[in-house]
Amino acid sequence: MDISSKELEENFEFSQVDYLKARGLLESVPAPSFLRCSECGRSCTAEVIRDSGRYFLFCEDQSSRRLLEPKELERWRLSLTGLGGFIAQQLKSAFRGNGVSDGIEVCMSNGLLYELRKNKAGWFLQIEDARVSLIDVFYWHRGNLLVNKNKISEALNSIKEYQPPRIKWTNAKLQELVNRKAELKLGGEKAFLQVLAKEYGCTKQALQKQLIKAEKKGITPERANPFKA
Repeated sequence: MDISSKELEENFEFSQVDYLKARGLLESVPAPSFLRCSECGRSCTAEVIRDSGRYFLFCEDQSSRRLLEPKELERWRLSLTGLGGFIAQQLKSAFRGNGVSDGIEVCMSNGLLYELRKNKAGWFLQIEDARVSLIDVFYWHRGNLLVNKNKISEALNSIKEYQPPRIKWTNAKLQELVNRKAELKLGGEKAFLQVLAKEYGCTKQALQKQLIKAEKKGITPERANPFKA
């Protein structure tokens, strides 16, 4: 969605507009062929007509045309690349800039992927499974635009830590574990507990406990069946 120079001046201070442009956070876009009409009360979309070097907005409901100011035709929009680079710089991380669905990758910070994305409600900053509205990401301080790190911290605190699914240690599962341990040892793997922990998503201590449990139950490695596919 773009915004006119006139609207920028009405909603931001002049110094803020200059700041956004100078840092590449806003990029210019071509003059539109259609604009919303503010005269008819319906905010309808009306065609922009050029006549003798001037531009007019013609609304059928009004049956008249309105002369457009140059600042209404000068259009700007947020630069995703500029915005992403700015956020990455504020987080002291390298800007990635890879395109993703409905957005762009910003950076990796402390092992977490930051992305700028868009949905029906607007733009937001995505951090893993947490979201921060773009309006809440920034704030002005003494003429400078800053990233609101308090909002970022709140989002980080809401990220759910991955929990691997709990294993139901039935006799069949214990037999599988014992067989896999024997297979690894037979193959000369000395750090078999570490390998098993990675494969089962458990700690070495938890697996050692299950192996002791299997031993007490008399579960021993099964011999390989040469006829089994």
